[in-house]
Amino acid sequence: MDLVFCTEARLVRRSSGLVYSIDGGLTNNLWQRYLCKFNHVYVMARVLSDDDCPINDKYLASSERVSFIDLPYYLGPIQY
Repeated sequence: MDLVFCTEARLVRRSSGLVYSIDGGLTNNLWQRYLCKFNHVYVMARVLSDDDCPINDKYLASSERVSFIDLPYYLGPIQY
């Protein structure tokens, strides 16, 4: 069974394809809790593709059993 995890959290995708949590909230430690019960986790979140955004490497959110469904990364009503 798979899980779809919907969140308003913001993530950053590098050109390597790896996805990182900006604030450290959605990392592999969190996904391990769900992967004990589910085969795969699909994360719907706002994802920014950017190689220049400063990110801590320990905030890695990518995993072999975690996929990301990218939602538009806008801030506020003007960008919407």
